[in-house]
Amino acid sequence: MKITYDKTADAIYIYLLPEPKDSWGIVDETTGLWPFHFDYTKDGKLFGIEVMDASFIFSKKFLNSLKKSQPLTKTFIHIMIKELKLLKGRYSEKQKLVSQLIKALENVQKK
Repeated sequence: MKITYDKTADAIYIYLLPEPKDSWGIVDETTGLWPFHFDYTKDGKLFGIEVMDASFIFSKKFLNSLKKSQPLTKTFIHIMIKELKLLKGRYSEKQKLVSQLIKALENVQKK
């Protein structure tokens, strides 16, 4: 598992499964609405989560702590969940998606 942050695109991608050498075609279905996209494999496993406009969602401190690509640690998951819980109250129309993202991250944290 790893997390990537593209400053130019202002997007975070959270790989929840090991990324295959050739990841083209691994994603069969994408669900969710802006700014959260959930990517699933052909066998229905959650492959990854993309968060667009990350600077509007996560604190500058958190984003500055991210490297371009790094392992997804329990510490980062804990911080992301904490920040997402704050977001949940600010954007009631996205509450279901934020809850979905928090649940997915909590499941990863338990592993």
